[in-house]
Amino acid sequence: QSTDPVTQLWDLFSLGIPLCYIFDTLSQDQGFTKITNSQFNQDVYDANPVKPWKRAIALFAMQIRTVRVTHSIPGVEPFTVTDLWDRNSTVGLVTVINTVTAIVDHLPPDAFEESQSSDPSLISSHDSYDSTTEPSAQPPANAQESARNNIIREMVETERKYVQDLEVMQKYSNALSQANIIVQDTIHLLFPNLNKLLNFQRKFLIRLESTAELPWQSQRWGQHFLESEDEFVVYEPYCATYTCASELMLANEQNLTALYHLFNVKGELPAFLIKPIQRVCKYPLLLVSLFKACSASGYQHFDVLYRGSEAAKRITDYINEAQRR
Repeated sequence: QSTDPVTQLWDLFSLGIPLCYIFDTLSQDQGFTKITNSQFNQDVYDANPVKPWKRAIALFAMQIRTVRVTHSIPGVEPFTVTDLWDRNSTVGLVTVINTVTAIVDHLPPDAFEESQSSDPSLISSHDSYDSTTEPSAQPPANAQESARNNIIREMVETERKYVQDLEVMQKYSNALSQANIIVQDTIHLLFPNLNKLLNFQRKFLIRLESTAELPWQSQRWGQHFLESEDEFVVYEPYCATYTCASELMLANEQNLTALYHLFNVKGELPAFLIKPIQRVCKYPLLLVSLFKACSASGYQHFDVLYRGSEAAKRITDYINEAQRR
């Protein structure tokens, strides 16, 4: 079984039954009809495991298209079984994540809490405090821990913003294609390999977010860069043709202004085009800063973090070399 959080999440949703279970937690009093397909049937599974998975996904996908759901739960996005099962694109996965998030946000806070036993003798003093009151976060123990927390926060928050920026670029690229303002070859040269780059970064973001949720001693930041070093090759086409893309942008400036409502060609587009290069060059700086805010005696993955920072440097060197070719 994979330990990669992206694969784990994808595998979970691909079973279909978890999606049905989440939907069935919606209140029938609000007019939501239960799917009632949350039970695992061993006989059906043994006969053909794929069929019940796809059926459950299809039932969920049909239910979220109903008028009741679309009018009551903002953020729900339609998708198909094929969308979710396509592992070559993150579009389906992101759509399902957004939909599940919208449904969960619509649920009451105690939707997934187990009912408390009615026997007072089974309620411990630990459980008797007001459940609506969460303990405040512990303040950093020292300056090093404070610096480390700030670096991790910056890494995750800027990664989210970067993925959002890539999605804006993809939306603009698709709009250019649909509007037939410039030829397709020019669009591909303006945004080379953008879809694959976005797919990779969406998955990388999930890995970083998952790591940030773990206790400090379980956070293996360097491991992500060691494991993904070869995957960063997805940046090569984009970075290698960046100069060409900038020149094409200037040459087609008049045509590109037709979609001014999406992008200010003179002001915003140049800043967006360079973002992938800036981001890939930022990773070594973040990891080195994090490395300096740790110690070998106080962090069990210290060596992995160092090797991860070296991998990030190699990635940057590789990209810089691609630009010089």
